[in-house]
Amino acid sequence: MENVVALSGTDAFRESGHGSGTFGTFEDLGLAIIGLGVEYPAFQLTPPDLRTLAKRHYRDSPAMSKVMTINDYTGIDTRSSIGTIDNPLVNRRKAPAKFYYMALAARAGLRRLERLRILQRALIFGGDRHEYL
Repeated sequence: MENVVALSGTDAFRESGHGSGTFGTFEDLGLAIIGLGVEYPAFQLTPPDLRTLAKRHYRDSPAMSKVMTINDYTGIDTRSSIGTIDNPLVNRRKAPAKFYYMALAARAGLRRLERLRILQRALIFGGDRHEYL
């Protein structure tokens, strides 16, 4: 029986290069990579949520009105978000420096990457994922 695992990231494809006949397979292990995983933030914003944020932080103008009209008619029902529209992070009087947000994103990304590597080790070597913490 062949083991099938869906992994995320480039580590899954180290065995052979893109375009080769064995790309994404590990025949000697009886393993085939069939997909990649994606993790989205836990919160969703709707067009009315974005309109509320825009009214909260921007003056009415023809340009903002156009942006909101485009947003309403994109057909996108929800957009992934790291928080709700009432999150203190996005409702400060003065916006933090962009490096603050970059650091937050990096920390969140590293935590997800580490969780993924723990799960990969558990799948590859067997056993409970808690053994690899």
